[in-house]
Amino acid sequence: MSNIFDSLKSSAFDVVARTMGYDCLWGELSAKVLLDKPTESEEMNKIEFHPRMISMEYKQGDLPGLFESVREHGSETLTVNGTSYVVRNVEAFFDGETYKADLIPDS
Repeated sequence: MSNIFDSLKSSAFDVVARTMGYDCLWGELSAKVLLDKPTESEEMNKIEFHPRMISMEYKQGDLPGLFESVREHGSETLTVNGTSYVVRNVEAFFDGETYKADLIPDS
């Protein structure tokens, strides 16, 4: 049974994705996704951090079958904001309604 917080979480994701998200195309499907693409090295607690992995978040139902296809076939290719990426892994967040996909640029 859902509660008010589930509804608010879903609405918040929709608002953020609509206003700050990127267009994602996977085959015939499209969705607004959140892209995490760090570009600069940072020092955190005296430890050098060098960003390598790009990730995106999307809601359940936005790219149906992507999670399952990556689990079965190992990788998929999609386009976010005009750049092609290979999807290396997809994980479901603890809520079971949000997915995080690890991406690498398609060369």
